[in-house]
Amino acid sequence: MAITNYGELKTAVADWLNRDDLTSVIPTFIDLAVAKMNRRLRTREMITRSTANVTTQYTKLPGGFLSMRNIQLNVSTPKSLEFLSVEQMDQERALGNTAREPVYYTIIGDTIEVFPSPDASYEIELAYYKTLPALSADADTNWLLTKAPDAYLYGALLQAAPYLKDTAETSLWLQAHDMVVNELEIENEKAIYGGSTIKARHRTF
Repeated sequence: MAITNYGELKTAVADWLNRDDLTSVIPTFIDLAVAKMNRRLRTREMITRSTANVTTQYTKLPGGFLSMRNIQLNVSTPKSLEFLSVEQMDQERALGNTAREPVYYTIIGDTIEVFPSPDASYEIELAYYKTLPALSADADTNWLLTKAPDAYLYGALLQAAPYLKDTAETSLWLQAHDMVVNELEIENEKAIYGGSTIKARHRTF
């Protein structure tokens, strides 16, 4: 059967498990599969943009944030902020913190820390990986379910195996799910880079 939405996905999981008594826990298997993919999968479809006004040292990250691709300051000539580790940020701040246009950023918990602390309100623009769109109603779908329904199916079956205490099935579905995710990662690299080699760019003076 085709898997085009959340309801069909739940039905497919039950069919593959050959069980009709797991209706209440199948959504949990799917949720756990999504959590696993959010920790690993990073493709172009997951990249989104968001803007915020920075007026203090700390600014809350947008909902669904997974990891950063770029963060820039939208001034007259937009400029990317440079990442520092938490330790490096503390060292910079210890040397002095005259408020001015931010240059550096780091991530602490669910916040962005900038340095120097802003002397006015600055707009920052984030390009970041966002969690997969949630599925809740039976008619719900998203780009990944459309593109790779097997990622959801094998992921849910992988989570079901320990629940059913089936060690052999755990290994089987782990291999199947890893294969699908690997294929998505390879397809993503080909789409972005077109098989070309990334070349280092050097500024000359």
